[in-house]
Amino acid sequence: MASINSDTLHDLAYLGTIGILKYKINDDSEKATKLDINERMPIHWAALGGHLEIVEYLVGLNSPVDPRDDSGATPLLLASSAGKVPVVKYLLSRGADSNISNSGGHSPLQYASSKGWQEVSCFIFNSFTSLEIDIWHLACEEERGEAALYLIAKGALTDIQNKEKKTALELAPRPLALKLKEAMELGKELSSAG
Repeated sequence: MASINSDTLHDLAYLGTIGILKYKINDDSEKATKLDINERMPIHWAALGGHLEIVEYLVGLNSPVDPRDDSGATPLLLASSAGKVPVVKYLLSRGADSNISNSGGHSPLQYASSKGWQEVSCFIFNSFTSLEIDIWHLACEEERGEAALYLIAKGALTDIQNKEKKTALELAPRPLALKLKEAMELGKELSSAG
């Protein structure tokens, strides 16, 4: 958001100003789905700002949970990229698509993993029915050690190669790669002993 104009519903949603937002929407609930110049609804901005109470209010006014903006971003994508755990959990509980991608092909899990939002990554990862993206490579390449360790613990396929025919461990900086190899070996030892 280039500048904040505290008058618009979108800015009020982003800033978390629920009282004024409710007052402005009270006379016309269709304002809850009004688009801004980026084709975003107030729910996009509330999700990005992490304002769960506003997201819940807007959904209660029949705002869709997965509307796309001009770049294909949904409220879930925005909340994931900003690390807004309560909003991510709520949107998923209301049926938001955790497998959705924006026009650049990036998913909520990719955004959360690339920014180091481990709790968001874990929650989204656990919500998947089919994992169609290679977050393992992304976590290693972006030096997100805790996210990578979590993925190993959850059974990430560690030998998959990307388009450049490299495994995630080949993309990881050497110290991280060594730590991850150690964790993988420990996991193998534990599973063969148990």
